[in-house]
Amino acid sequence: MRNIQSIIVFNSATAGDFLMSLCWSQMNLPESLYSQQDSGRVTIKNTYFKNIIRQMFYNPTLNIEFDYSQIFPVENSHFWIDCYNNIANQCVFIDYPESIQQGIMDIYLEKVFNNNIQEMLDYNLPNQHPYIASKTTVDNVVNILNISWLRNIKAWRENSNLSAILLEDFFNQLAMEKIVKMLINKEISNQPKFDEIYSTWISKNSKLMQLF
Repeated sequence: MRNIQSIIVFNSATAGDFLMSLCWSQMNLPESLYSQQDSGRVTIKNTYFKNIIRQMFYNPTLNIEFDYSQIFPVENSHFWIDCYNNIANQCVFIDYPESIQQGIMDIYLEKVFNNNIQEMLDYNLPNQHPYIASKTTVDNVVNILNISWLRNIKAWRENSNLSAILLEDFFNQLAMEKIVKMLINKEISNQPKFDEIYSTWISKNSKLMQLF
């Protein structure tokens, strides 16, 4: 048995934190670990795993040992790292049609940065390769991120260690319950909490749903 049951790999604004909050709600983890904003965006309070994976992705030579006391049975990340094969029982990614990429980017810009492109640039610039960062401006950052996220999706689809879950299925509760049960490797144990988180998210994410 590996230390982590499931790792979810996803691009921003594709509901990876929402999915993880549903999983955590069925694993007797404190509700204080996640919250849903008025915009419908779900935020995760424990970001240890995300942060350390980001460091490893951008600095591959780093020799980092995980502190498993800060890691939960289901985690998520915007990056694929080969070490996932050694620490997780299964890895999935959130897949979606390339045709809705710009719509996802529009939602990301609105929900996270209140449509302030300069703020989006400032946030993403430190995460870019130095050469790309030197060429990235307010005028082209949206296009650069779109290209990067589509490249992610293509690479994840070609990665035999990753299984796809479809973003479109997030708008079907029965399909979502099946996904969560697969990720946590057990049945839904707190249906009222699941229903509460799910219905609130659905009611606040009509723009994402309308992309399908």
